[in-house]
Amino acid sequence: MTEPAAIPGLTAGQPLDLATLTVAKSQVNALGHLKASEYIKLFDDTIPVFFPLTGLADADLLHGDTSPFLMDLHACYLAELSAGETVRVAAQLIDHD
Repeated sequence: MTEPAAIPGLTAGQPLDLATLTVAKSQVNALGHLKASEYIKLFDDTIPVFFPLTGLADADLLHGDTSPFLMDLHACYLAELSAGETVRVAAQLIDHD
């Protein structure tokens, strides 16, 4: 069995910073905290940043025989976020073939 080809710029198991974003007022709930659904949306919105780093271009995603899919997503709530605060979004490649 051969090892999968390395992806330039990515190291399996190492976090990769994708974006630093500012929380908008429309993203917080009545308590002033970022809504749970918005945590997931922050990750979803950065997928277009991640794929080009793996060598996958839009044409590959739309017209290829195969396509990537999200198998698992973990949101780690390390602290509450409020409007005006910044949040770092990172991805971690666990494995590929």
